[in-house]
Amino acid sequence: MTEYLNRLNEFVGNTEFSYSYVDDPDQLSEVLEKILNHPFIKFHNNIVHDIAGHTYRYIEKAHVFLIDKVNKMLRIAFIIHTIISIIIVSLFMIYITRQIKQQLYLMDVLMNIIFSVPLPVYRSSTKLQT
Repeated sequence: MTEYLNRLNEFVGNTEFSYSYVDDPDQLSEVLEKILNHPFIKFHNNIVHDIAGHTYRYIEKAHVFLIDKVNKMLRIAFIIHTIISIIIVSLFMIYITRQIKQQLYLMDVLMNIIFSVPLPVYRSSTKLQT
């Protein structure tokens, strides 16, 4: 790559500009042949496939690296999600279920009181109604 850049700088620095109007197809083929026989163009045509191959190889390496990193992050996220889910469920079971059981017990006691007391007695007592 460094050699390519050095040759490119040399080509740009030593370029001679000549303008000619081409009217004849034979002159056009001569100009094209002159361009294609220039040392930099020959070098460029030889090295461009090498540069493309190296670039493709780096892209493959980057692709493999990114896939490995994504798989690692997915595993870490799955493990963290599992741990947090277990913590949330256990906290729910410890704190919320205890309060639900207490409220259900209280409702059971109140239902027993209401259905064990006869209806006329219940209506006559204001303490039971409140």
